[in-house]
Amino acid sequence: MRFPLIALVLVLTVTLSTSAQQTAFGGGWDRVEALPAGTLVRVNSDQGSTVCRVTAVDANSAACGTRHVFSRTGIYSVQIPHRGRSTLVVTAIGAGVLGLFALFGKMECRSIGCEGALIVLGGLVAILSPVIGFFGDPTSTTIYKRPKA
Repeated sequence: MRFPLIALVLVLTVTLSTSAQQTAFGGGWDRVEALPAGTLVRVNSDQGSTVCRVTAVDANSAACGTRHVFSRTGIYSVQIPHRGRSTLVVTAIGAGVLGLFALFGKMECRSIGCEGALIVLGGLVAILSPVIGFFGDPTSTTIYKRPKA
């Protein structure tokens, strides 16, 4: 039973370190101003989180889609989503975990109940990995983070 816990810690460490690396590159507002119209972005602001296409950006605000105008002071961060890449990365990590479950599960499991638990756990990893990758988007690129006051 120790091995699944170690594998889970390994997966979380890799996923969180990937996310931390991507957010470490947050830059200034000039990077947001440089975005071409039509670029898909995720804006995290005091109004909530929105995924939309950039329509206009100036020194004090960003317009997104037809309904969203954000003041620069209200924006916490702007990210470029990479949902396809994130889905593939997290699914690959999940497949690696499944492989490790299969490899070490055969060596450590001596009962039918243990094998059944590994099958259920492996199934959950297989189902949840792509979902977590798509919606969590750990490989998105942060191009702007509001400076801390």
